[in-house]
Amino acid sequence: MRYFKIFSYSLIISFYTSSLFAVDLGGLKLNQNINNYLIISEEEKNKDIRIRKFDKNIRIFANNIFNLGYKNRGTYKDFKILSPDYFWDTYYIYEKDNKSNYIVAVKSLNRKVVQSKFKIGECTSLRQQFIKEVMGLNFSEKKKEYKNWISGDMIRYKDRVVYTTTENDISYNHLFSCVHSIYYSKDEHYISTYFAYGINTDHQIVTDMDNYLNVKDLNEFNESLVANFKIWGNYEISDQNYLDTDLYSLKKYRNEALQMHQKND
Repeated sequence: MRYFKIFSYSLIISFYTSSLFAVDLGGLKLNQNINNYLIISEEEKNKDIRIRKFDKNIRIFANNIFNLGYKNRGTYKDFKILSPDYFWDTYYIYEKDNKSNYIVAVKSLNRKVVQSKFKIGECTSLRQQFIKEVMGLNFSEKKKEYKNWISGDMIRYKDRVVYTTTENDISYNHLFSCVHSIYYSKDEHYISTYFAYGINTDHQIVTDMDNYLNVKDLNEFNESLVANFKIWGNYEISDQNYLDTDLYSLKKYRNEALQMHQKND
């Protein structure tokens, strides 16, 4: 019970901070000296694995100790998270010039599921609820971006919604992305999906990442494309509205994640 109260309090603080100041994620603030965050050694901090290929001046740091849903390639706790939201699997900080210039939280929804079991509308619905929670009810949409690119033996689609807020004359970009990866193996399609929320003050880092991946713009997209994808560009997009907030409840997903952490503590 005490743990639950502490979690509830930290969640309220995180929500209040995000809604009012809109410049932090999990208590991690943008444009802060990275040394205020990191709890790792200088040697670990400067490992080559952290340098981004799209910009050699940018390093990435992570905390994925929340990630109890599946086995990953490694566990990282490069920094503490002051106001954790257990809905997320991993928090990332992109650092440049010794400052945090892009902060991202990621939630894995599918890990290579058979296409027939793909949950249409899951990511879109959770994103819609999360946007209302973070931006408030009276938000105005900035823009939508639909992207796709090929990576190895898979094709990827990114459905991104971007909002901009201003605080103390500084503009902050809020990126809410649903990313789907489609694999083809043994005459079957498999799908992986994650939902990401990121904030930055300089959108160039996102543009540079897209350019490095050779990302292409799409005119339209919804999750039915993923469910109806055939092979290498042959697909159909349905006009149906799949936003079932009762079926895909953000509150329910959070409660399930909290229960996992309580069980593993």
